[in-house]
Amino acid sequence: MRHRRLPPLFAPQGYNDKLLHRLVFDRRPILTRLAGKLEAREHALERTGNPDLLVDLIGTASNAAELAVLDLPTAFIAKPNHLSGLTHIHRGPEPPDIAAIGAKLATWSQYRGRSEWGYDAARRTCLIERLMLDQGGVRFDIVRSNIDRSNHEPIDSAHRHCRA
Repeated sequence: MRHRRLPPLFAPQGYNDKLLHRLVFDRRPILTRLAGKLEAREHALERTGNPDLLVDLIGTASNAAELAVLDLPTAFIAKPNHLSGLTHIHRGPEPPDIAAIGAKLATWSQYRGRSEWGYDAARRTCLIERLMLDQGGVRFDIVRSNIDRSNHEPIDSAHRHCRA
């Protein structure tokens, strides 16, 4: 135990207790809607009415056949709608290996293992989005403070995964 005590789940006192209470007991429907990436995009579009605020969605695919019919740009990112932490980044300029990427998408889409409860209602598919890079070729979605601006490399080994 990090805090040397059991958390008071039914009468949370501090911030960590209240956060844990929410993780265990908060099951509002909006949380399941926001867990899936596609569902979160739809929610954001409904709330703002402005599709320009969203990253360009090229399409969705669950296998190589579905991926092959998409008009893929030079640089794109693929990620499962219903899982976290998995991505495939294609930076170009060579054409993507549709069969290899499609096999990865199929594995992700068929995954039925243990994940967070919020993902249960999310569609089992993968998003293909345009990869957003700055002029130095660094992904926009990384924390900018962790980048050495002189050579666009992560500052420490804990952030090496940020380099696309």
